[in-house]
Amino acid sequence: MDAFENKLKSISAAERLRDLWPMFCDYYREHGATMISYHAVSLDGVRLGIKAEGFPEKWVNRYISEGLEDIDPIPKQSATRSEPFIWSDAAKLNNLTDEERWYLSELQREVPNDGIAISVYGNGFQNAFIGVGFANDPRRFSRHQLFLFHMVAEAAHIRFCTIVNERRKKAKLSKRELEILHWVAKGKSNSVIATILALSPNTIDAHLRKIYAKLSVSDRTSAAIHGVGRGLIYYAE
Repeated sequence: MDAFENKLKSISAAERLRDLWPMFCDYYREHGATMISYHAVSLDGVRLGIKAEGFPEKWVNRYISEGLEDIDPIPKQSATRSEPFIWSDAAKLNNLTDEERWYLSELQREVPNDGIAISVYGNGFQNAFIGVGFANDPRRFSRHQLFLFHMVAEAAHIRFCTIVNERRKKAKLSKRELEILHWVAKGKSNSVIATILALSPNTIDAHLRKIYAKLSVSDRTSAAIHGVGRGLIYYAE
């Protein structure tokens, strides 16, 4: 069994998210990657967040705090293609909005290296976008190597989905409870969450009491820690 097959076997056997992430990153680092990000786009309709490593801290903070994922055209373009997409190719598209062009100029200024975008798909529309940046031009990779990059990304995402779904079933949190727990983990107050979800503060309070009971905790901080730790939500700044 060669190194690639061993990597896929290890990923498929991972039991914990904290073990899966370094396995995933190590493969790309072995091929010169300096930046890696995982964007959980949709899981039962809930945006889970971003896991990033190697990107400039200032850029990651901006991307999250300013909601730049909403105008980032690279994930959308990647989702329309069957092969990895080169980041810088997005600037060549003719149908970009002014906001998207502004975003790409900011990306180039803050993150000067180029990379590849990979869209991956799991069961039940559990989709994600993966970005891998390189110090050298990613166009040097053959089509076959890009295919292998894609296979590792897909294998890791499927394993991620499996682990998360198993843990969510055990916790038995509803879709709405998961959504509220996600915003709690992002540090949002009950009143802000109520505004975001178009619900009353009393409704948020009621959901939180149910979340506390199901997770056997008594406060929002513990709920957020348990949510992330158990893989119920996946958010990291």
